[in-house]
Amino acid sequence: MKNMPMKKAIILNHMFTGDYLNDNIGHEIINLFADDNGDNYIYLCRDGKFSGKYDNVYIDIANSYVIQVRRPANQKDTLEIISIATGLEKINEDDVFKNSSACPMYGGLSVYDIFSGNKMQQDNCVTFKAEKIFIPKAPVYIKHGEKCNIVNPDVTIKKKPSQQLREYILEGSEDYQAFLKIIPQLCTNSQDAQWILRDPNNNKVTSNANVVTAVDIYGIQTRELSYSNAIKYYIDEYPELLKEFCKSKGCKISFPEKFAPIVRREWYNIDILIDCGETVIVVENKVLSGLNGVKEDKTQLDVYEETISLEYVGKGDAKEKNPFYGKQYVFVLLTPNHNDIDVKEPWIRISYKDLYEFLKEKVQLSPYKEDFLFCDFVASLADHAKEDYNKVLMHKKFLRSIEKRKKSM
Repeated sequence: MKNMPMKKAIILNHMFTGDYLNDNIGHEIINLFADDNGDNYIYLCRDGKFSGKYDNVYIDIANSYVIQVRRPANQKDTLEIISIATGLEKINEDDVFKNSSACPMYGGLSVYDIFSGNKMQQDNCVTFKAEKIFIPKAPVYIKHGEKCNIVNPDVTIKKKPSQQLREYILEGSEDYQAFLKIIPQLCTNSQDAQWILRDPNNNKVTSNANVVTAVDIYGIQTRELSYSNAIKYYIDEYPELLKEFCKSKGCKISFPEKFAPIVRREWYNIDILIDCGETVIVVENKVLSGLNGVKEDKTQLDVYEETISLEYVGKGDAKEKNPFYGKQYVFVLLTPNHNDIDVKEPWIRISYKDLYEFLKEKVQLSPYKEDFLFCDFVASLADHAKEDYNKVLMHKKFLRSIEKRKKSM
């Protein structure tokens, strides 16, 4: 054992997975934030422990990398990189560290106090201190299997999907070399430009993120049906806002003087259909999921185009006259900023940020500001206007735990 070689490693740290998160705050949440002093700490899933050895090799941790990854919803053989930690130092969690001024504090509470409220306790709360944390400007994807449908993944590795919450890729392997192409400071200048050095001062746990809306309480933050229902309801309630929003986005729609749109949900599987008179707006709403493929070169959007243009819809004896036949059509894919989906003409992509930025100005005015439910709906859109939705949710959960612990102390 004394003669074991030492190698650098890339450690894939799978964040926020498993049943442990149902009743506990995942310790890996600290990976998303700098502590109150501006220091970066990393928790290595699943138990925070790091022996310094793997597969009969000593890990040169100071020159290794911990890559925080998540598995995107509805994707197979695909990982998305959340951040990359460099300049690592192993933390020895002894009693001196836990009770000293060096202990990481988040929102004024010790990291150990925060996690003491978990139903299932873990001995380790911190694994490494990191000199630098890099976050991607745009999604960075890893392909590690044949079922990955990302057209141009940033990294393709031979390592197959694993159920382990951490994976070691050792120096000298083909997969290690594949990752070096995208590691900040090691890759080419053009590739290096896709990373941002995380500013600790802008990544601390702050109370201004703790805005709780009805969707948080009911646990429907990512439920497409609920958001589609709400959008239909408020188009019916405030049709003038739809008219103004469409004009602000440059949609060439001829609205009648007395505008009373007819809004349908799930007409032949189309999320939202808005009959504006001469024009019909076809809306597909995607919160977390991607486009459903019917064939290799045909998605559900293509099917909706065909359906809306038919004179008769349905099958066999169930066929009926299409009430939207012969009208002008505007095709819209509505997605949060954290769910970037490419579309081709005639579809246009409108983001939740577009919708939020428009509506947040309206809630300052009457009669909208008097409508509490409408204001709450608009507030819920703010989370989906961010590119890092995972961080938004964990920030809220982390902060609620801190506030709860403070009240009980």
